[in-house]
Amino acid sequence: MMTNYETYVREYLFSDNPETGSLLERACASLETSEACSGLLDVFNSELDGNYTERLDGLGDYLKTNGSPRGNLNTFPFGRPSREIYPEFMGVCKGTRTIRSVLEKAEEQCELMIQKFPYHVHKTILILTDKWDDPLFRKNYAGTFINYAYKYNILFMFLLVTDFGVSRIPFLSWDRRKMYNRGFGDVEWGARHTEKEMYENLMEKLGSGYLSYIEEYRNGDNNGRSIGRFTFDFRNQRFDIVTINSGSGTTDRKSGKIPAKAVKRFLDAVSDYCNLPESEYFDKNNLNKASVCHTAELFNKRFYWYAAEEPLFEKLDQAFRNLLASLKMKK
Repeated sequence: MMTNYETYVREYLFSDNPETGSLLERACASLETSEACSGLLDVFNSELDGNYTERLDGLGDYLKTNGSPRGNLNTFPFGRPSREIYPEFMGVCKGTRTIRSVLEKAEEQCELMIQKFPYHVHKTILILTDKWDDPLFRKNYAGTFINYAYKYNILFMFLLVTDFGVSRIPFLSWDRRKMYNRGFGDVEWGARHTEKEMYENLMEKLGSGYLSYIEEYRNGDNNGRSIGRFTFDFRNQRFDIVTINSGSGTTDRKSGKIPAKAVKRFLDAVSDYCNLPESEYFDKNNLNKASVCHTAELFNKRFYWYAAEEPLFEKLDQAFRNLLASLKMKK
């Protein structure tokens, strides 16, 4: 009978858990063109002592003492400080550190990578974590990372670490050839495309960079209509909101700044709409029952919807909701 938890974990590692060693070997093989990440995974798997979560701490100590065994990379939150940007990044999330902080750092690293390196340079994001938040990832990062992967040749590898072993967090393929063969829109493979260029292209399709959004509440508590008119100036990252209540006869105005990330995420979400063939789109569902009517103008097109049950309007409705939630109000 085991006397304590640590004794049990150590005996389990050497007797009942060959899967982790096999997984890490496959991960290293998939990182054959990412020597720095592959080298650190090899160290994590075969050179460090303790259970697997203890090895996360050991990996930080190893880097401080020895540096990377096979080339340079950027690391977070440990390692030797450097202003250099490398095509490989390893982030570690352990203990009280949040997975959000590591994903945010990975997103920043992607931006720096694509500004410095052309498409053909293999770029890698490796994250080792003892926790995961799938709703957070799906809502805030998955779409952006998919874009980075296919448009900018970035391989993502996420590994969940527990005391007993390591498992893969499924996201995208570890095979770069599948990304090459998939293709993505009108991207010119081999060319250098930056995130800035992509958003400037969408800004051009927006025209002046302005777009408008209106929410009209037909039946309010004041027996009148309440209309919210939102004007967004994406180029200058500013917004204005005018709320008119016909029942009370009041008008309220607010303005403020749109966070840069909110602009990017909104354009990511609605980029497909710039290629729609018609100039106007109507949601015919719940025309008579809905109490709120929405109108949006973007990419020289106008959209009208109510309950947003159709996929076309559901996606647009959610994009505006996320944008409004991000606004920094100023009285």
